[in-house]
Amino acid sequence: MVTGGSTMLIPASDTLYVTGNLTVSSASTITVNGYIKVTGNVTTSGSSSVCGSGGGIYLGSLTGPSGTPGWCFAPVTVPIQLISFDASYIAAENSVKANWVTASEVNNNYFTLERALDGNSFEPVGKINGAGNSNAFKEYSFIDPSPIKGISYYRLVQTDNDGTNTVYARVPVEVTDATMGSNFIIFPNPAQNNVVYITITGEKTGEKVVFIVKDLMGRIIQQETFEVNHKGATVYQLNTEKRIGKGVYFITGFVNNKVSTQRLIVN
Repeated sequence: MVTGGSTMLIPASDTLYVTGNLTVSSASTITVNGYIKVTGNVTTSGSSSVCGSGGGIYLGSLTGPSGTPGWCFAPVTVPIQLISFDASYIAAENSVKANWVTASEVNNNYFTLERALDGNSFEPVGKINGAGNSNAFKEYSFIDPSPIKGISYYRLVQTDNDGTNTVYARVPVEVTDATMGSNFIIFPNPAQNNVVYITITGEKTGEKVVFIVKDLMGRIIQQETFEVNHKGATVYQLNTEKRIGKGVYFITGFVNNKVSTQRLIVN
């Protein structure tokens, strides 16, 4: 409860989380330049207000005026309240990591991370399950282990239980040339019975080569280190004792500050 003509400021980088009801009265003011979330009801009276340049949500009901004075933030009508979404290139792993946070979710089935080279023709990179119904802040992340060289665009698509989609704003990500370049080939691809060979060329004798196998969720399934033992093409066989199962994977090779990623299908 905020009463007695008191004031409160929520800075742009902060979030006020109110568990239960919020009552603001007697000409009190909450200035929200960050974010406010109320899990219960909101009551304002007189000239009291909850306003600012930020955002806010209540999960119960509103008693009092909507606007200034009163509660200035529009009621939530979307299936999720998305607080943030960003994507960035991780040079050391030659991957793009997307992060997003929701303040609430209603009948949220899953999210799809999509990517486009031109910013228009998007294709799915991967899918992650939503929380269904939630009144708490939820943090999500997804790794694209095979990014496009240069500038590409990532966006988030949310799908309800009834199949309705909501598309959110795109963000650009630049993958620089400096980290791309090590040449290797995976065969057979698709692979059968976990027999996987890798041919690498263009490296000096004695160079250490690290291969990391990740699944579609970006989890490391396998990691092995080999040494280039002669000039020209060198063929390696991944350890077949570590069975990775059927599915789609990404193998990233690291050698002499160069990184390259190839997709592997295991039938």
